[in-house]
Order: sequence, then C-alpha cells, then structure tokens
Amino acid sequence: FHQQVKDAYRDHFGQALFLKRFAPSDIYEFLTRWQFQSDAGKHVARIYGELTDRPTLREMCSNPLVLAMYVAEDQAAGHVVAPDSRTEFYKKVTEELILKRRLQQTGPVPAHTKLREQRETILGRLAYLHLLDPTQSANSLAWTDALRVVQDVLKCTKTEAESAFRELAKETGLINEERHEQSFRFIHLTLCEFLAALEAVQGQNVGWASLVEAHKTFQKKLSRPELWSRLIEVIPFAAGLLQRIKRSTAIEDVVKLGDHGLLARCFLETKLYDDPAWPAFVEERRLALSKTPEEQWDENWLRDLHLFNVVVSDARQCSTHIPAIGKELNLDGFFASLVGKQRDSLSKLLSAYANQDAAAVFRLAEVSNLDLIEHFPQIVMKHCDQPPFLALLLETVSREPARIGLLACLLAEAALRSAAVARALFDAEPSPILADHLLNVEKKRRWYEGRVLPERLSTQLVTIALALPKSANANFPLLGVLSSIRAPGAIGAIVYRLILFSSLFQVF
Repeated sequence: FHQQVKDAYRDHFGQALFLKRFAPSDIYEFLTRWQFQSDAGKHVARIYGELTDRPTLREMCSNPLVLAMYVAEDQAAGHVVAPDSRTEFYKKVTEELILKRRLQQTGPVPAHTKLREQRETILGRLAYLHLLDPTQSANSLAWTDALRVVQDVLKCTKTEAESAFRELAKETGLINEERHEQSFRFIHLTLCEFLAALEAVQGQNVGWASLVEAHKTFQKKLSRPELWSRLIEVIPFAAGLLQRIKRSTAIEDVVKLGDHGLLARCFLETKLYDDPAWPAFVEERRLALSKTPEEQWDENWLRDLHLFNVVVSDARQCSTHIPAIGKELNLDGFFASLVGKQRDSLSKLLSAYANQDAAAVFRLAEVSNLDLIEHFPQIVMKHCDQPPFLALLLETVSREPARIGLLACLLAEAALRSAAVARALFDAEPSPILADHLLNVEKKRRWYEGRVLPERLSTQLVTIALALPKSANANFPLLGVLSSIRAPGAIGAIVYRLILFSSLFQVF
C-alpha cells in the first residue's frame, strides 16, 4: 500500500521513519511469538539453530516477510523444509512472491505460467546484468535499464514499459523504487543474487561460464575490494540450480578458482560430497585452519572455521545416503588439538564473536566439539542476557541431566550478575526436570517458600546450585556470598519476611 500511495504524498511529507532489519535477537523474539501447535520451545530452538548455521539465510530472514514465509513453510511441510539447500528455499520464496501470493488475493489469472516466466525473465535479466557490471553499486539498479529490459521482453513502447514495470513492482513486492525514475532496488540483496543465478542457468547460453569469468576478474588485485565478494552467493546458487549432469563440472570450475569459501558454499548447495574434489577440500581446510598462526586468529578465521564446520556437518548428514564419504568426516582429533594448543586465544575470539551474536558462538562451539559450558564458563555467564543464547543454554539443561549441577551454577551466577537474566529466569515456569532433582534437597535448604519466594525456574536453579558442595561453587563468587544466607526454607515465612530487606538486600 505504501508503494502505491507514497508518490501522492512525496511533496508533503519527508521520510521520517525507516524500517530496521531484524537483528538476530529480533528473529528469536519473532519465533517465540509464533503460534506453534505444540512444543513451541523445541521448534524455536530448532529453527533458530538452522538459521544460525546458515548465516546468509538468516540475513535474508532479517526481512520479516521472508522470515514468516520460512516458518510457515516449515510448519506446513512438517519441519522438513530446513533447507537442505538455500537454493530450494529461495525457489519457493521467489515463486511465492512473483506469482502465488498475489493470486491468493486476486484469484486465478489466465496463462499464469507464461506470466511467471515473463516476470522471472525481467527480474532475472536485470539482476544478472546488474551484478556482472562492476560500475554499479550492489543492489542499486538503474531505472533506464529496467525500462529497456521490459521493452525487450514485452515488445512494447517506453511508456507501456514504465507502466508494466510499476505494476510488476506492486504485484510482486520484490522491488522498490529508490530514487524516483532514477534507481530501484530489490527488497533484499540475496533475492537479487538468486534471480541473477536463475537467469544465468535458465536464460543465458553461457551464463555459468560468464559468472566464473566475472568472478576471476573481480578477484584481481587491482579490482575494488567491494567486488571481491560480488558473486560469492550467486555462483553457489547457480551451481545448485544447474542440471545434475553439469554440477560435477561446475565444482571443477570452482576448484580452479582457489576460493575455499566459495567451494564450501557450492558443496552446501549441490550436496556433491561424493565428488573427487571433496576429500582434497576437507584435507586442505583442515591443514590451513590448524596451521594458521595464533596471532592471525581473527574474526575472519573464526568465520572460516564456522563455515568449515557447517559444510562438514552437512556432509555427515548426507553420509547416511553416501556411505563412502563417512570416513573423512571425523574431525574430533582436529578440534581437540586446535583447542588444546591455543585455548587463551580462542577464548578471546569467542568472547568477541559473542558480543555480535552469542547464539552463533554457542552453535559454533557445538559443531566444533568445544565444551563451551565446561571450558568457557565466563563467556556463558556474560552473554546469558541475550535471549537466544539463554534459550539454547536452558535447552541444554533438558538435554544433559548429568550436568545439571554445573548448569545450575552458571545460570544462577548469571542471574546474580544481570537483572535481565534474573527477570527472565524468574518469569519462567518451574522445570519438571529440575523438580525431580529438588526432591533430594532438604526442605530447609530450598530457596522458595510459599508466597515470599515462589518456586520459579530461578529459585529452582539457586536451590540446586547451593545444595552442591562448597568446592563446586568456588568459581562462582556471588553464589558464595548467597550461600552465607540461610535459605527461606530454613526459616518460617513470617520471620524470613522480616529479615528479607535487611541482610539479603544489603548483601546484594
């Protein structure tokens, strides 16, 4: 509606508000508000984990519409949509936006297959030509180019082309006019990249070869830095869209480019883990990451490590259907050696990375066989105030009952350090899993007593943590302070109410 009426008000109102993309924590909050039929917490953790493992997909889901489509498709498909590849998901998104969503509103139209083909041709050709043109800023396309392409596809006049292009923008919602009759943009760069890949595969005779050659040109030292990653997503999309018989040759072409990140993404989209290039890729990445000097362990190295883990994890899942590749996927020794030699550097990097996206660090540790809870407790406690991270940690409580004591100490200490964590844990319902452990705790040592301190998740955790031997709390100073105060269960409710605002309040 805004796109249709904004021109009428352009002279009267300036731009006052801008729609901000979802941050990772916003995506998580969105998921918590989705009306799942059952096991909402499990679905939230699963979907968020899937998006965390695919950063570019999560970036696209920073658009609320696309995120809603992703979750809706996940639920409608019985949770099997977690895209085995991003290519499959983007296919569904573009098909929905190009045609299906509007048809649900207006009803069927004649020759809808031809209509979809026309729209894909126009948008795909524009995206393809744009991304191969180094003189244009990414996702800022010329209005004149749009009219020229529309005229060529629809065989119409310039005036008719302008009217048709505005109608296309309104009907699909995929593009927005940036500067009036000067430039426009796709609602998200990755949609532009996918449509460019679609055009390269379906609409160009030598589209794949052109993408590869352009990438080579963009990688030259004299090339502008912003061009180095110009096609880093387009080429994997194109590889995933190619006919199966052509994919092995495409992987060979990418190997020759010498770009390990690009090759990893192409493996993720094609699933060609039985290709001869796969073992060599795994061994090369293993050696390169392990031999990187400690002083070069920066965020780029950490992201390379994360991508390597994601692609190996994906291959491990595919090994169920490709048994021959299973023997190459055991990286336990690699990670044990990596962590054992440079634990201090890794701790600093994980902490820096967690400041941007704590949940991604949790997932990185998980797929890297790093015991974040055991070996990096300070990182855990520091970032519990990020809801996705806290949720993943609470999920660990239910999955690992043998470590409930340590987890209770971490969470209770985090709650004593952060009001946000304390509030979140106090608002949470008591856990049935923890209730079983509390049966072994004497009543006088319980940190909940009637209406003075009700049984909540927070008081359950504090009770379990303080019921442990004092040696277990040695690394948790605030728990040590709290242990010097008698628990509410040891004192009558009335007496405890009297002292609550004296000793306890003063200590805090």
